[in-house]
Amino acid sequence: MGHGEAPIVHAIQAELNLWYLDDATIRDSLEVVLADLDVVQKMAAEVGLTLNSSKREMEAVGTRSVDEEQSVIMLFKKTASGKQDAWLKRSLPVEISGFGIRHSVNMAIPFFLASLHSSLSYLEFLLPANIFLNTPTIITKARKFWETSCHAEEVPAGLVCCIQSIWEAPVIQHTLFDLTISTDTAEDKARLLVANA
Repeated sequence: MGHGEAPIVHAIQAELNLWYLDDATIRDSLEVVLADLDVVQKMAAEVGLTLNSSKREMEAVGTRSVDEEQSVIMLFKKTASGKQDAWLKRSLPVEISGFGIRHSVNMAIPFFLASLHSSLSYLEFLLPANIFLNTPTIITKARKFWETSCHAEEVPAGLVCCIQSIWEAPVIQHTLFDLTISTDTAEDKARLLVANA
């Protein structure tokens, strides 16, 4: 950490206040984090530093109200351009330059389908016939949702239906495709094309 950041580190009120060189992670209530962000911006400007908005990230976990959620959304829009692309890049597997962070919304259906297929024989044994007979309808609906959300060309069949990565692969490929189209820089586009090869 350089001399310019030291007073900033001590001015932050957040319960979690971690630094490595000029990268920081803070965590606390929304009010404290927003106040700390304001302090960091002002103090950084005083010593000739600026926050890199393309690297800045914020997550709101457990917002308490619609108003609070809206204020977080407005802050995202104001301070972090390319936020969606940044999230998508981080959600890619580590082996293709992502962080491997899974977004539950994107992975719920692949997880569900693999789990359901691997437990069908147990369900047939455990559930009454009138309930189990609805299972093919549930599977069909989940498969249709999966097909449309990831534009899959082929639906897994046979024993591979129990393998989670089989259902995930098209979701990851679709994410890579979306990122390749939406990326702004030639460097990012090249990196994504190599990852997609």
